[in-house]
Amino acid sequence: MALRVDVEARAREIPVHQHQMGQLVIALRGAVSCEVPGALWMVPPQAGVWIPGGTPHSNHGTANALIFYLFVAPGAGALPTRCCTLAISTMLSEMIQHLAGLAPTYEPGSATDRFAHVVLDQLGAMPNEDFSLPMPQDARLRRISRAISLDPSDRRTLQDWAAETGTSERTLTRLCT
Repeated sequence: MALRVDVEARAREIPVHQHQMGQLVIALRGAVSCEVPGALWMVPPQAGVWIPGGTPHSNHGTANALIFYLFVAPGAGALPTRCCTLAISTMLSEMIQHLAGLAPTYEPGSATDRFAHVVLDQLGAMPNEDFSLPMPQDARLRRISRAISLDPSDRRTLQDWAAETGTSERTLTRLCT
């Protein structure tokens, strides 16, 4: 099943959740990031982030983003068992967009079912890479890392971050070394 999501004029976050189906996240406009335990994945152009079923994750789309989610049933297709970035060809991108416009449920053996299998075959053939940013284990550092990754122009100082996280500058410095 494929789903198209238009993000309104302001950024949108889907909080941490998990589901049985695997999920491919593609941004055709704007940017999207996906956070999984221990890593933050940025969805680059002409690529998608694959999140296997059962993996806790959250998604954050920038304002005015156009995001497609492709949900894949467990065992359908030869897809990776770990999070990764998959290259998405122009043809595959168009196929996913087309699939998102079709009814989400369909009969086995129908034209839509056959088309979905071709999409899965193409996905399984796409090269994959590791474009993730490791995230700190400490919740305070994770909060800072996430804020900076979502807004790299953020110019808060160590003193500002210490006040925001309710800790001292010295503690933050120790946590970073």
